[in-house]
Amino acid sequence: MHIKRVLMIFIVLVIIAGSSGCVKSASKTTDATPTTPKENLPVQETPGDIMSQLESFATQTAVAMEGPSLIMETPEPSSELPSEEETPEAVPSTEAEATAAPTETLSPIPTTKHEVPSTYTVHRGEFPYCLARRFDVNPVALLNANGLSEGSFLHEGMTLKIPKNSNFPGKRALKNHPTTYTVSAGDTIYTIACEFGDVDPLSIAEVNGLTSPYKLTSGQKLTIP
Repeated sequence: MHIKRVLMIFIVLVIIAGSSGCVKSASKTTDATPTTPKENLPVQETPGDIMSQLESFATQTAVAMEGPSLIMETPEPSSELPSEEETPEAVPSTEAEATAAPTETLSPIPTTKHEVPSTYTVHRGEFPYCLARRFDVNPVALLNANGLSEGSFLHEGMTLKIPKNSNFPGKRALKNHPTTYTVSAGDTIYTIACEFGDVDPLSIAEVNGLTSPYKLTSGQKLTIP
């Protein structure tokens, strides 16, 4: 009985001793592991930082491979037509001049030069400034020579004195000529001459083969010298 008790005590002591050794061994193992200072721990990067770095790396790589084309925008082709300076001439200038449509111009028509009369019988549709242009006289001199004032009207059959040594102050022609004229209702060679300014009505009759009383019809074509 005594031996059994001693044996039990021995076993308990052995067990206690074994447990203590294990604890110390475990403690020593833990203490042996070196601790890393917090400042030396690697930085934990978030997923967002990683993605931005990857995108930046990809962009830099693409730029290095493609060159300036990724930096400078390639201009889109213009839909506008090239200017005249940029458009090549389809036909040489000499040939173009040869094939250009000629401008219609009438050569001067020879007519008899009618001397300025000393007196003139007024026809319907004529007025002082019309006669001053036709005869190349100053309209003021024409009015004064006939005792007329500015704004005076002339009547058919009236005889006027045509002064000498004076000129019309300005351009005598009212329309370019030689040309053609289409007669309207009420026209006469005298009213047509007044419409052109410096044309003599007798010259109109001459180049168109008209004889007194110089009748005209509406729509008739006249050559104006």
